[in-house]
Amino acid sequence: MMESTQEKAFSPLKVFLLLSDLKEAKKIAKVFREIGVLPSVFENLEDFWNITLTEVPALALVDGECLEDGSYNLARHPMVRKEQLPLAIYHADGLPSEDHLSTRIFHLGDLFRHGDYHSSLRSLLKRVNRFRQLDKQVEELSGRTTKRDFQMTKILQTSENIKEREHYHILLKNICNRFDLHQEMDDFYQVMTEVFDSMEEVTDFSVLELSFNGQKLVSPKMISAKFREIPSLWLGQTCQNGIEFFAQNMASQVALDMFGGNQMTLFIRGRFDGPEKMIFLKLNDQELLGHLDWEFFEKYLSGVYTQMSWRGNRIGEITGQVLNSWDLFSLMDQVAMDRFHLDPEKPHRNLSLINVDFSPLMELIKETGCRFYWKSFYHDFVTRFQRTKEENISTCAYTPEHLGFIVDEENEDHVFYALKTFSHRFPFWRYFDDADLVLTRNIRPEIEVIPFSIDSIWRHLSGELRQFRVGKRSIGKLNPSVPTV
Repeated sequence: MMESTQEKAFSPLKVFLLLSDLKEAKKIAKVFREIGVLPSVFENLEDFWNITLTEVPALALVDGECLEDGSYNLARHPMVRKEQLPLAIYHADGLPSEDHLSTRIFHLGDLFRHGDYHSSLRSLLKRVNRFRQLDKQVEELSGRTTKRDFQMTKILQTSENIKEREHYHILLKNICNRFDLHQEMDDFYQVMTEVFDSMEEVTDFSVLELSFNGQKLVSPKMISAKFREIPSLWLGQTCQNGIEFFAQNMASQVALDMFGGNQMTLFIRGRFDGPEKMIFLKLNDQELLGHLDWEFFEKYLSGVYTQMSWRGNRIGEITGQVLNSWDLFSLMDQVAMDRFHLDPEKPHRNLSLINVDFSPLMELIKETGCRFYWKSFYHDFVTRFQRTKEENISTCAYTPEHLGFIVDEENEDHVFYALKTFSHRFPFWRYFDDADLVLTRNIRPEIEVIPFSIDSIWRHLSGELRQFRVGKRSIGKLNPSVPTV
């Protein structure tokens, strides 16, 4: 190995060169020296192999003809097998063959012989610097994690009954991790149901929350073998700042009568001073009641609930537009005009209208005569669905019974099935003043695709199109010869 004496003017960045052509090696080394890096040049694979066992450079540029030398094969080098040696392969004769040894080695790129190496090496060093930055970030994150784990271990080691406390600490961490897996969702009840269903420690659970008018505690409908519904509780007075103390006592007594012993109550807090929900858990382990950090878990669940509620109510951040019926008809007219006067050089946008028919909901409102919170329902339905989609979606409520989602035609299928799933899970009962009247009723809306034209809207609202559906999702595309105005 020919080693160069390092000068103060050069960067401490280590670069190793192993090239069979010393003339090209000098040209490449000269480029490195011009940018402040003094490379080390090796004459054979054995020297290169031995030094890289203990010293890993920032970049190792190896000739494709030097990957094998006698008993040495670079593909079997320990650091290469672990993909921890930042390699670049030099090729003097153009692209290597498909079975060349370099195709089976992890490396940062190829360098081909030519007169000026400046641009090629500059590009290669950019990749090297990026990998070094990523390695540094991983190292920093690993250091933080290691430090946190060390502090936790130290605390546990100074406590009595360390094994028992560590067991319950890990259990709590695993429970929180299960909630974290669903952190992008907005439906707190759906996430809670999935987590509690997966926990063998929880045999039964129930939930109570305030009705919209704050005069009752109601138990939402959930699909779970472990869920037990608690009858609604009339409070006799209005709770305007969360579930007040007298209502908490009333609910706790009812839950105790239903679940018996080994029961834990969790108060979920949000924007009010008092809790907004009460969760009751029936446990199969009495020791769990006294050893799990329920106070932390309660605060954690309150944080999850608050975060999901905040995301689901960001109406100011709705993607797309909110159109009135005049805007929608004007847009349809423009699309029809563009189609009729089609200019091949002008981009043409194809749109689809996905209609949500709330007729079952409206019929139930009329049937029960129960107060319905219209504005809150519309706000939550639109914002929560748009929060789950990345597509640009516009909305238009052209009648109280019909809500339209306008999307690009290429996204029609994806948005349609997502909207169908979302509407089946949406808690319509929550927006009735008396939830007991509707909890068991099927009020799922009908979802269908309508051709994007004014004529189709009129015909659909008058019922003319429904007779042609024959069980299909889409009613069929209309292509009027002239625009409807």
